[in-house]
Amino acid sequence: MIAPQIPANEQKRLAALFSYNTLDTSKEPQFDDCTFIAAEVCGVSMAFISLIDSNRQWFKSSHGADLTETSREISFCAHAINSPSEIFEIPDTLEDERFYDNPLVTGEPFIRYYAGAPLIDENGHCLGTLCLIDQTPVKLSDKQRDLLLKLGRQVMHLMTLQRKVRESDQFFELSMDVMMIIGRDGQFRKVSPSISRILGREERTFSAKSFLSLVHPEDMPAVKKVMRELVVNSCLQNFVARLRHKDGSYKVLSWSALAAPDGMIFISAGDVTVQQEAERGLEESLKMLERGQFELLKNAKLLEQAQAIAQIGHWEIDLVKETVFWSDATQKIHEVTEDYVPNLAEGINFYDEESRPIITEMVQRCIATGQSWDVKLRIITAKENLRWVRSVGRSYSEGDKVVKVFGLFQDITEDVELQKQLQDRTGQLERTSEELQQFTYIATHDLKGPIANLKGHLEILKIELSGDNEEVQGSIGWMEDSIQMAEDKIKDVVTVAQAKKPSSEQLEKMHLKPLVERVVGEMQELLAKESGTIKLDIPDELMVRFNRMNLMSVLRNLLGNALKYRDFLRNPEITVSGSLQNDKQVLIIEDNGLGIDLEQHGANLFRMFERCHDHVEGTGMGLYLSKKIIENHGGQISVESESGVGARFKVTMIP
Repeated sequence: MIAPQIPANEQKRLAALFSYNTLDTSKEPQFDDCTFIAAEVCGVSMAFISLIDSNRQWFKSSHGADLTETSREISFCAHAINSPSEIFEIPDTLEDERFYDNPLVTGEPFIRYYAGAPLIDENGHCLGTLCLIDQTPVKLSDKQRDLLLKLGRQVMHLMTLQRKVRESDQFFELSMDVMMIIGRDGQFRKVSPSISRILGREERTFSAKSFLSLVHPEDMPAVKKVMRELVVNSCLQNFVARLRHKDGSYKVLSWSALAAPDGMIFISAGDVTVQQEAERGLEESLKMLERGQFELLKNAKLLEQAQAIAQIGHWEIDLVKETVFWSDATQKIHEVTEDYVPNLAEGINFYDEESRPIITEMVQRCIATGQSWDVKLRIITAKENLRWVRSVGRSYSEGDKVVKVFGLFQDITEDVELQKQLQDRTGQLERTSEELQQFTYIATHDLKGPIANLKGHLEILKIELSGDNEEVQGSIGWMEDSIQMAEDKIKDVVTVAQAKKPSSEQLEKMHLKPLVERVVGEMQELLAKESGTIKLDIPDELMVRFNRMNLMSVLRNLLGNALKYRDFLRNPEITVSGSLQNDKQVLIIEDNGLGIDLEQHGANLFRMFERCHDHVEGTGMGLYLSKKIIENHGGQISVESESGVGARFKVTMIP
């Protein structure tokens, strides 16, 4: 007997195997079905799903023999995992020097035949095999070998699916946010344990409840609308809604929801009740400050928790008593000890060198003239940490003299850092955009030269080969068409690169009907050639606010497509209508052409280079460019279509 070799990637292979958590699990029908089918299809008496552990082979499923595991040293499958790209087949073990004296050959189950299809994970690790065993020599046909490989892949799919389910379960179990699955009927299908902590209800009680039964009545219309959008459009929805706690109060949750193709709705929700209270606390604090109710603000204990969470403090300078007061939150922001006694000079010294002159001037001006302030500056805390703060100051006067200065103090470090990241990212995007425009110009300029040369040489060939050779003339015609397509693609690329969001100076208010009539007039020759008609139903008074050239480009594309993708069994009939709906201008272009299979092309219809009908020449950029132009003007474009019937494009424009 020859013992199996250890694969070179053994440690990674074992790590991959352990990640599935399949070892030492119970028998399962779906795996047993695979071994049964494998044995029946291949005409053998036994079949196993074998996973190769560090020192054993363990059987997830066994058909025809009551085995659970064997030593890896005598395992056939341990040999098979060293040939992961093919079926490892031993037609007759007694004629193979590696196995003729193997204990599994000389004793139970008396193996004379073995074949193992590798179980390969997504990273190429061979975890084990779907193997066949018989007590007589066998030889699989090519069809049987192919079926065995396919069944092996199904076993791997089952293991992968189970791992994903377990990971999902763990995610549900460990998530601090509320995780839930809701059916189309609105009933809870599954909830995470965290829902008990947030809503005070036991997890098991949700199985008999409807999600909507817990929604706050005021939030119900908005939530129902979101649910309808989820089922219809299957797109991610984010919203905020309140859910009823067991004690009758409501928790404010921030939701992210997504619908699966089967209609199930997956939801993740975070408890933002405290943040909402904090925001209300800040709003109320500012209102009280504006009303000069600082004493009331100092004693408003109900705001204290919300202010602390929002990192908002308050302070007071009493110019008569020459004292300074800092709230607990203000002290916390400065990172001073609880027994710290503030004074004006030290308070100002917390500001960094650049901010110190600014706040000094603000305080002095407020004392002298009563002028308030609201600025964002930097401080260096007692622990030498740099923080951005928002300082708001107001004055209180008795007669003509300011006797107190008081205000709010908020830590805004995270907000400033986030804003800086956004600005940096915006700058990068702007630089990238400029570089792309330069590249587009250079690339298209460099491409135009060779194409012009090709066209010139082709004209010479046409003259020199102007004989009766139809094959040569056909080839020249094909090259002319190809060159024209290349020029069209370059033109489209340039147009796409220049399709920026229009500035207000580029927009103009104009009547829609004359513009459509102008584009239709350009198409009269082609309409006559195809015996087509275009019917206009646009009110004379309908106005749109758009870039004129861009709108004409959209019209040319949509009307051109209506003719280009006509049904050759009937004359083209196109209707262009316009109307005012909910204060928005709506343009509809409808045709009786070939239509679009939205099930196949709907998701990618407006993507660059997407084409729905290959028998008609095109660059696949027209609809992409039209959508880009319309959205850059604040509008939307959508389509309704049925293959073989026609298409209906709807353009909504913002006034």
